[in-house]
Amino acid sequence: MLVQNWLENRHEGRWLMVVDNIDDTEVFFKEPMTNQKTVSQCIPRTWKGSLLFTTRSRDIAIDLILPAQPIPVPVLTKSEGAELLRSRLPGNHSEEHIIELLEELEYIPLAITQAAAFMSKRRRTIPQYLDLYRKSDSARVRMLSYEFSDHGRQYNSMESVAKTWTISFESIRRGNPRSADLLSLMCYFDRHAVPAALLAGEDEDELDFEDAVAVLCAFSLIESDEAGTSFDMHNLVQLATKLWLIDENKGEEDKWAFEALKSLARNFPAPLHHTTPEYWQLGRDFLPHAQLILAHPFKTQGDQIELARATLLFSVSRYLHWRGAVMDAKVKNEESLSIRERILGEKHTDTLRSMGQLAWMYPWISMEQEGVNLGQRCLELRREVLGPEHPETLDGLSDLAMAYQMQGSLLISEEMQRQAYEASQRVNGPEHLDTLNCLSHLASVLDDLGRYKEAEAELRKVIRIKSRVLGEESSSILSEMHNLAFTLEHQGRHKESEEVYRQVLALKTKIYGKTHVETVTTLVNLVLLLQDQMKYFDIQELSGWFSGEAELVQENENPRLRQAMRILRSFSFRPPGDAAGESSDSGYSDDKGEEKLAAVAEEKEDLKREENPNKVLEVA
Repeated sequence: MLVQNWLENRHEGRWLMVVDNIDDTEVFFKEPMTNQKTVSQCIPRTWKGSLLFTTRSRDIAIDLILPAQPIPVPVLTKSEGAELLRSRLPGNHSEEHIIELLEELEYIPLAITQAAAFMSKRRRTIPQYLDLYRKSDSARVRMLSYEFSDHGRQYNSMESVAKTWTISFESIRRGNPRSADLLSLMCYFDRHAVPAALLAGEDEDELDFEDAVAVLCAFSLIESDEAGTSFDMHNLVQLATKLWLIDENKGEEDKWAFEALKSLARNFPAPLHHTTPEYWQLGRDFLPHAQLILAHPFKTQGDQIELARATLLFSVSRYLHWRGAVMDAKVKNEESLSIRERILGEKHTDTLRSMGQLAWMYPWISMEQEGVNLGQRCLELRREVLGPEHPETLDGLSDLAMAYQMQGSLLISEEMQRQAYEASQRVNGPEHLDTLNCLSHLASVLDDLGRYKEAEAELRKVIRIKSRVLGEESSSILSEMHNLAFTLEHQGRHKESEEVYRQVLALKTKIYGKTHVETVTTLVNLVLLLQDQMKYFDIQELSGWFSGEAELVQENENPRLRQAMRILRSFSFRPPGDAAGESSDSGYSDDKGEEKLAAVAEEKEDLKREENPNKVLEVA
């Protein structure tokens, strides 16, 4: 009050007042002091003076100076960051090491100053500091907590990144507890592109959620995309928040990790028989966060945590399978089944879903007998628990028939697939997707039995109905179209087969991309068909298929993709990641002799005889 009265009434010259660190709305605007006025009411305001406020919160800045606009302090540039570091850390340091450190610390001035103080006191070089900092999360947390004194302040002004942000966290918790909860929850997701769907409560009011997010954005603790549908969190903020939870909120680490796990288990797209564009998008958005929380080491274990984990593993495994990461999918599904069997028992419906999905997966990784054995057990249990004509029982019957087919027991497979198809017509209706899938699988068996006309007729029926119900470019139709092309090829109708293969290849490229196992599968079959017709120029035109594409990251763990790429390399297709001139064979071109062509043809026939491309080279 004294300063306010003097500057407003007695001081005659110009003056400047700096009001630093206004980060708590309650303290500055609402809580009365001993004179019954708030801090904001005691700030002098006169035409002779100027006020400079600093705050971490954009919202507070706007409240302070309306109608004017606040002046944001931009992130340090490389040159500014390097200059700050050199001013705090004498000695000769390479530009490369300086930039590496600045990027690790995200150009945050306090973190840079803290790191310089640590290195000076501990006599560490920048590479030594980085090695220690990157050792583990716990090491980073300890170093963020390292206290130092700057600008000649008194000993009681010791600072650290963790301590500074803790003040902001506590201020947020007092002003908007929901914002503090969101910050705590985000610590257990990947810090990039956290979808709003994972953060909002099931029944949360949309405006309440937006208000809570706005507080965190105002403090620059998170950043929102333009649409407000996903958020990024600074690495150092995430670490400091975890430290705050550990030190200030004992026992809450597992609480928020469990909330993250439940959110992902609830929101990760449920397994589908055939994918949709929405399924692919959600899977891409959620997978990094799912992988992170599945690796989280919970300090306490309980049935609720384990069952939420099993649910997420179940959903993630199906998505990974569709992506082509079949071995990782198998491992995750096996863990899901193990948890559910142990806690729920083998007759629980959730256990049976994990069991059925795993039985469906096994044949695609050359574990046909395991697929038959587990599928038979699952079918018996479903008949007992759900009844013989429950939709999930019929789904299990169809999957078991597929396993028998891929094992080579074609007559058994045909009989079971007909049973599944006829029952599904009664239970689900003739145009239900499950019914059509049973008919599609039956057509595949008929093709293997050499009954190509019957197979063609059934496939065309499925394609016609699915095109009408789902649209001509639905991913659900691609398997049938691929298998139709294969059936036409078996009948010697090469021109028609080629046309369908090219149509399927274009659609798969549009939906999956050029390097997905499903796209590569159709590409292989097209190339082999072209070779049968001696259309070598057409093969050469396709040989640049992978140019400019990303690495085939799933090749090493997907038998189908390995098999397909082995064939393509024999035709001089060079996948991304292959060294120049590298291939499994010497390559293929127009001038190769008859011996080379005969070798390729023999490999093609071996592939058909041994593994049946109709099933091994196409997911049904």
